Amino acid sequence: MHFNELRWPGKRDRDPGPFARLLNKVMRKAGCSWEITRRYDPHEDMMSLEQAANLQLLLASVLRDGLEGDLVEMGCYVGCTSAVIASVLAPQGLVDRFHVYDLFSIELGTSRDIRRVFEENFRTLALPLPRIHAGDILQTLPAQLPERIRFAHIDLGVGGDVQLHARLVTHALEAIYPRLERGAVVALMDLHLPGVTLDGFDANPGMRAACDGFFKNKPEKPVTLYGGPYSHGYFVKA
Repeated sequence: MHFNELRWPGKRDRDPGPFARLLNKVMRKAGCSWEITRRYDPHEDMMSLEQAANLQLLLASVLRDGLEGDLVEMGCYVGCTSAVIASVLAPQGLVDRFHVYDLFSIELGTSRDIRRVFEENFRTLALPLPRIHAGDILQTLPAQLPERIRFAHIDLGVGGDVQLHARLVTHALEAIYPRLERGAVVALMDLHLPGVTLDGFDANPGMRAACDGFFKNKPEKPVTLYGGPYSHGYFVKA
């Protein structure tokens, strides 16, 4: 199984710059164990390198296991995580089975006209567009979901409204759960467990609040992942 290089909008922007690279080189020669890096900005950097690797590995496991069904993402914004998923699916000819759902009206950071930016980012990266479902997920889900799902990614942080975030995540979980194939994987952006999550901060507490309620009487239990500066998790459908 072959995958393309993982590409996503803003990836190149994480380079600390020529001056910092020069200082790092000098410090390495001097035996210094420290390195200058660019600090992540949660308003602009929608995903860490570690989270991109997590998505690749989780999705690869689903493809390797030969599960049936489509692939869905709830909350795609300008397409950072969507591009990573599409980068994995493109060599397999599966992007036409990839569905993304977003309101495309919440503007975070400096991005404006989110739907246009999303499509432009995919064109710039030479990636085929997934199937786009624009609108409030409280209306588009479950009506516009595929019947069978083998992989899902939930990333519905709304910029600080914990109750709304928890409501959206709960709705997404309730909508996709009956359609998940046995062995299907669901990646959970921003899943943070104090004392368990390494390094990542609790950017969107609504994810944990939704999971605590939804999985209370389910056989599955979410697992935390190392996400670098951000929090991450997943579960596998029993």
